[in-house]
Amino acid sequence: MSNPLQMNNTLTKKLKAYSITAGSLTAAAAAHGQIIYTDISPDINITTPSNYNLDMDNNGQPEMDMLLFSYADSIYSLTTFYLLAYNNTATLGDLYQVFVPFPFALNSGDSISPSSPNWRDTSALGGRQYMAVVTTYYSTTNTYGYWLGTTDKYLGVRFSINNQLHYGWVRLSIDSAVSQIVIKDYAYQAAPGIGLTAGQTNAIGMEENTAGIPRIHVYDRTIFVNLPAETVPDGILEVYNATGQLVRTETITQQSMRVGAGDLASGVYFVQLVLANGEKISRKVYF
Repeated sequence: MSNPLQMNNTLTKKLKAYSITAGSLTAAAAAHGQIIYTDISPDINITTPSNYNLDMDNNGQPEMDMLLFSYADSIYSLTTFYLLAYNNTATLGDLYQVFVPFPFALNSGDSISPSSPNWRDTSALGGRQYMAVVTTYYSTTNTYGYWLGTTDKYLGVRFSINNQLHYGWVRLSIDSAVSQIVIKDYAYQAAPGIGLTAGQTNAIGMEENTAGIPRIHVYDRTIFVNLPAETVPDGILEVYNATGQLVRTETITQQSMRVGAGDLASGVYFVQLVLANGEKISRKVYF
């Protein structure tokens, strides 16, 4: 027979764990924002030395100039695609030989976080940041940077609006010879001080619209839905991953339901309950 004291201790630990989880979810709910997404149509296609001014918030003051530059003489040639950041705009990257910024080529879903130690602003090399470089001296060729031969990678960006820092991304492709650069789209958080993930275009609201007990909570990789007695149990539960992709849909048919999420990869998700009366209840969760 099971020891009642041991069972009580186990239950207490589980309840404490749930309290901590619920508290974390409440804190996470405050960290939300609207993502402003811009699809560049048609794509910017740079194949000859030229530049493109990127104005993420469309206020007439570009955050950076993106330049394709080349030089050649009888013994040496250089081709590079680099950024010239303005007004303390920064990108995520590291420093080559201590002082030359090389922006990272982020993958979809990578974090673009205010707390990252890798932000490189205009204090480094006057705002010049080298994404891809090819040099040839006589017959010896060297390459530098993270963006050579990349397709649909993301530049993590931090810039200022009214002296407040905003975070976003730019999607680009650069061939291995730095002879063709394609700039496709970009996005940023409208609310200051809030990060996002590379490629994220959909910021799902995270407020609990109904007072009282949590209508959505997660425990032990299970989503629990609890509706007030007066609410008609008719709606849809949607689960989005960190990039805004819909990964699960369930029809709500009861006042209280549970939806298993054990098959989803660990990480951040957004759970949204859309009721028949149009009410939306959503929450950021962690599996």
